[in-house]
Amino acid sequence: MDQFMPPTGGPPMMPPGMAPALGPMPPPMPLPPGGIGMMPPPGMPMPPGMMPPMGMPDPMMGIDPTMMLLMQEMDRMESEQARDKKREARRKPWQKPKKPDEQEMLTLIRQDQTAYEGLISRFAEHLAYLDPEHPTVGVPEGFDADVERYWVSSMLRDEENLVTATLGEIDVTYLANARTSADRDDAVMKEDFLYYLRAEAVRQFADAGMGSRPIAEAKNVFRYGRAVARNTLNLEAMGPDECAFHMHLLDPATCFPHFEGARGMTRMTRVYRQTVGECLGDHDDDKGTAEKKLLKDWVLGGAKP
Repeated sequence: MDQFMPPTGGPPMMPPGMAPALGPMPPPMPLPPGGIGMMPPPGMPMPPGMMPPMGMPDPMMGIDPTMMLLMQEMDRMESEQARDKKREARRKPWQKPKKPDEQEMLTLIRQDQTAYEGLISRFAEHLAYLDPEHPTVGVPEGFDADVERYWVSSMLRDEENLVTATLGEIDVTYLANARTSADRDDAVMKEDFLYYLRAEAVRQFADAGMGSRPIAEAKNVFRYGRAVARNTLNLEAMGPDECAFHMHLLDPATCFPHFEGARGMTRMTRVYRQTVGECLGDHDDDKGTAEKKLLKDWVLGGAKP
């Protein structure tokens, strides 16, 4: 037994026939798809540390870069489709309403319009204070316009013009959050996109003959306490020089949103008047389908365009 005893202060001696371990054993080599001796499918990289057999080409060699990009795009589209299916499965019944018929739509419109009658009446009363030409408020009982003359102050109208002009001249500022310095480039791109949409909305409003959109927005807030806009896709946009959105500023007195508690706004009804030309300009397609149908009905009715 003395021959196996280590020297004093030294490491223990191994028994005869055993060698000390040099370190932890390396992990086993991963098997290629299909088992030992099988090559991975085309387009799949070789496992680490594995080389193709002698005389066999590397499966990653010879694949066109365009084909690689196409394969990656197909994988991305498949993942998005799977995500959309999961999102659709999570949608609740109230989020998938059926298309109403004409009679049901008219019924809902009347309900929404009736629900806002009080608010619309208050809007009309407030606007009456701003009309110095036709005063309908502040007139004492028994006033006879044929005998007496009334005095009208333009103070409220002047105040409105001052407030809306001041607010309308303030430039809108957008600031996208960037959590890290690496996100700053993306944040700048978002800000540039928002500035572009703002400039496009102002241009579209002016092209429609409505004047200054910033002034109109400030006036709506001053008169109604709110501003309402409708943004829709421009599916006929051609190239990067044409905006992909139609942006309209609406009269708040014509809009009747319908809310359902925590679900938020589930319906928005709008009742307004519009000329035929304005309606065709806002809603007709690029082929002029509605305009052609109107002209056809007009000619069949005996009139001439």
